[in-house]
Amino acid sequence: MAQRGQYGDPRQASVRLYHESLERATHSPQFLNRFYYRFIGSGHDVANLFRGRDMERTKRKLKTALELATDSANRVPGMDMYLEMLGRIHDRLHVPQSNLPGGRPL
Repeated sequence: MAQRGQYGDPRQASVRLYHESLERATHSPQFLNRFYYRFIGSGHDVANLFRGRDMERTKRKLKTALELATDSANRVPGMDMYLEMLGRIHDRLHVPQSNLPGGRPL
């Protein structure tokens, strides 16, 4: 277990590192392009979910959702409820869990 020390609260340090990494990754449009290339390529069912979608809009939504995850980790009020709602929406799309990273819900 991490301990407090010169870097402060280990949980907050992890959230800060996640956010900094997210900023670096999403600064490059190639990050979201690669993400969806791999995700859509993970199965025919997933590919069908994205057929005919505006992928630029979809990529903006993903970037926003990743930023909201940072807010949730920082315990911003209401973020957990909002992310749960997004999860329910995705659940209704019937994305096979085996296609999600690690085979589990995001």
